[in-house]
Amino acid sequence: MKKILVVGKSSYVGEKLYRYLFNKKCDYLVDAISLRNLDFKKKNLSKYDTVIYLVGIAHKKETKYNRELYYQINYNLTCEFAEECKKQKVRSFIFVSSMSVFGSTEGMIDQFTKLKPNTHYGKSKLLAENYLIEKLKDDNFNVIIVRPPMIYGFKSIGNYSKLSILSKKTPLFLNIKNKRSMIYIENLILYLEEIINQESPKTYYHPQNSYYMNTSLIVKEIANIHHKKVIFINLNKYLFSFLLKINLCRKIFGDLYYSRDFSEDNNINFVEKDFLTSIYRSEKEY
Repeated sequence: MKKILVVGKSSYVGEKLYRYLFNKKCDYLVDAISLRNLDFKKKNLSKYDTVIYLVGIAHKKETKYNRELYYQINYNLTCEFAEECKKQKVRSFIFVSSMSVFGSTEGMIDQFTKLKPNTHYGKSKLLAENYLIEKLKDDNFNVIIVRPPMIYGFKSIGNYSKLSILSKKTPLFLNIKNKRSMIYIENLILYLEEIINQESPKTYYHPQNSYYMNTSLIVKEIANIHHKKVIFINLNKYLFSFLLKINLCRKIFGDLYYSRDFSEDNNINFVEKDFLTSIYRSEKEY
């Protein structure tokens, strides 16, 4: 029976992951902690086989005043806690990082895409990744990096929640065929469970739904669920090209996705929730 520690129990993913693993008592012994006001150097970590690290600061508007906070939490605290895990002989450390380490704002991300984060969030996450791999990973301390794209689900925070609010209010929306890598929270949890149970996990994972998300289809489905009428407007390619020059519009309607070859792993196998189910469950508590 695997002994697991979820670090970041109050985070969106942490709370969902802990509840899922806890309910599988025949397979796991699981605890969850928050690092807030915790002297983790006094905590017994040696009893755990795997630590899943979900602590981080995100979804805050970056300013010159909070810049250092990203590096204190996402980098310094991560490295200090991982060092303590290694010292106490934890076997595996799963660090949930982000697609943001690539710094891409549009287009496809694959194995040839350079790591060039352009936000303090992405830069601090990449610094932590590099330290974990270069300074701590060895034959006795396995480090696994997971870089999910946007995570969505019921009461999720971030861009999905903003799009959900807009979908329930707007009478008009653009009909655009774009591709976005996203991952539904239940799919991510099942993905993490697969990694936990692998005998020889890889170092890097890039999870996503098996289907690319389309912004207009998301709005359409959310509106349908809430019985709202939205009229979708078509644009010709010239107007669309002009639209994508605007930063906000590019974030909403542009492409940003992992290539299939880059994200697929033959050792990760689970029955995922499909598009319609994922949107419905993101809008309606079940």
